[in-house]
Amino acid sequence: MAEDQDFAHDTLYRALSQPLALFFELSLKLCKRVGGLKRGYLILDDVLIQRYRSGRLGLKKARDTSTGAWVFGLSLVVLGWTDGKRRIPLAFLPYFGEEEESQLDLALALLDWAEGQGFRPEGVLFDAWYAARQVLEWLHARGWSFVTRLRSNRVLDGVQLRRHGGTGWVKAGRLRGLTFAVGVLKRGGKFYGTNRAEWWGPEMREVYQRLRRCFGDCSRSWGGQGIGTGAGPSCWPIWP
Repeated sequence: MAEDQDFAHDTLYRALSQPLALFFELSLKLCKRVGGLKRGYLILDDVLIQRYRSGRLGLKKARDTSTGAWVFGLSLVVLGWTDGKRRIPLAFLPYFGEEEESQLDLALALLDWAEGQGFRPEGVLFDAWYAARQVLEWLHARGWSFVTRLRSNRVLDGVQLRRHGGTGWVKAGRLRGLTFAVGVLKRGGKFYGTNRAEWWGPEMREVYQRLRRCFGDCSRSWGGQGIGTGAGPSCWPIWP
């Protein structure tokens, strides 16, 4: 997935201190072997691989959400697969800032890649950062279900979510800019959304949290921290 970026593959792999080309190739083969193309869930996330100087890579500073500090690092948008028990990393693309491709552009490129590989997931999970109109419309147009966190300022049927009132509720309607209906759940002061009617209830939050927990807090295997989505640390080890 790094082939269209303006730097050499080997430079990127050295920066990550892992032979990632072979790693992801084997990960995809493993995912296909366990039947992951037609079942399970895809997860979009991002990871910051911190480096203490820019070096030959010319890395820019990114905000480390665990400390609030701005550090030199390599920001990756990552796509993984899970069946709720096993987790497999599939592909990544580096993010260099808005003057290049945006994180949403990279997320869509990863989804395009997954579709091209034959994936037809039961659902796609991501945090509010990726719940933009273009991503949601892309998924819905292909009949792919999604479950996502939503920011409180998203507008449902003409009213911001935070102004709908009540401590907990489920409502179906149109988010501003979308051409299709979604179910929205408010629970614990947070908002979740899905286009899958069977999840238009409390189970929406359960599905989201169960899959998110599956990826856990083990970013040290990447040497990085989760960023952007507010999901906290992330990692992508393979479970047999």
